[in-house]
Amino acid sequence: MAIVDAYSTGRYLVPEFAKHGYGAVHIKSSRELPSFLTDSFPTLSRETLAEYPFDGNFDALADRLREHEVSVVLPGTESGVALAARLSETLGTPRLAIGSDDAVQFRDKGRMAGAAENHGIQVPKWAVVTSASQLRSWMTRTEVNRVVVKPTASAGTDGVQVCNTVDEAVAAFSRIYGLRNLLGILNDQVVIQEYVDGTEFFVNSVSHRGRHKALEVWRYSKTFSGEGAKVYDFEEPLRRSDPLSRELGQFTARVLDALGMENGPAHTEIMMRDGVFYLIESAARLGGSVLPSVVEGSMGASQVSTTVELVVGAKQIDEVSQSEPSGALRYVSLICHDEGEVDPRHVLSRLHQLPSARSINLGFSERTHLRRTRDSATSPGVVYLAADDPHIVERDYARLREMEREGLYNTFE
Repeated sequence: MAIVDAYSTGRYLVPEFAKHGYGAVHIKSSRELPSFLTDSFPTLSRETLAEYPFDGNFDALADRLREHEVSVVLPGTESGVALAARLSETLGTPRLAIGSDDAVQFRDKGRMAGAAENHGIQVPKWAVVTSASQLRSWMTRTEVNRVVVKPTASAGTDGVQVCNTVDEAVAAFSRIYGLRNLLGILNDQVVIQEYVDGTEFFVNSVSHRGRHKALEVWRYSKTFSGEGAKVYDFEEPLRRSDPLSRELGQFTARVLDALGMENGPAHTEIMMRDGVFYLIESAARLGGSVLPSVVEGSMGASQVSTTVELVVGAKQIDEVSQSEPSGALRYVSLICHDEGEVDPRHVLSRLHQLPSARSINLGFSERTHLRRTRDSATSPGVVYLAADDPHIVERDYARLREMEREGLYNTFE
């Protein structure tokens, strides 16, 4: 097995393959990857057979993988999608998409929207622009006043800005265009998209030989940072018996068909307004920042465990079904309101006081300086709250946010 950029949730693929008796080769898509990714997989485990950084010599890398007799190539996170697709196509292993060119649609939000529209899938009005004048012209012509401005290829909420006027949109464009995003990709194009106000969901799915199954359907709650950017607040899973869950799973399958998805995990974000589903975006990789053990404790299986079971043949796609959450579960993204020096021991001791805190994953392990949270990369971490009684989860969530407002992260004055 080979995993490209085994970071974020992808770091759990290596030990999961090991449970089934398989070692893994780790590939770094670049020698220079951002620290917020590499810090999540800082050392190679004993299950990792080797690590190869991609230095631009694709043929040499492919030969290395042939030497290891690699039979499957998977991306661990967003930055590894394009290289994993290209390697799969070259090595003749099960492909992420119909071809590496199709896989680009999962990394380019403009091409993604166009492919979805061509297959009759509802998407917000959109355009790809390379200048402020193009942006102004599009907003004037379409009479769309509230928009989302974002890089064509980014992850999480990196660079995503909600704007209420043309001038705000132009300013957001100027902050994005020509710079490198958190994945190190140059923002040489910017997507402008109609802001659809509604309820947002995401679906974590698996695909095998062109067939798709929804595993988890979650409802998003987002809030705004002090700079006006949307940041993650919390997420809660829908129950399998909820009709919305089934409908969102069916919509996701149509999206993945439109984008050419064949094999592997996917993470699809959907907005619902007035009963109509709109595709926001889809990614050909695992849902990010997930702790599979917590999900498995609540639902019996996770996207990580199911992906590996399908890859090694321990399970067939017909045996895969959406998991039913037990009790109340809430995935909470931590939000830092003020910059300051923080001691992780202090933060952990405070958060462990919450009775429903099942798992805490901080993005730092030593004393550090935290900036205000403005996107997913500047969140201090995540906390899973779980209890049989949903009122306990709600109470602990409210207390957590109160602790943050009172200076949870400013532990050194």
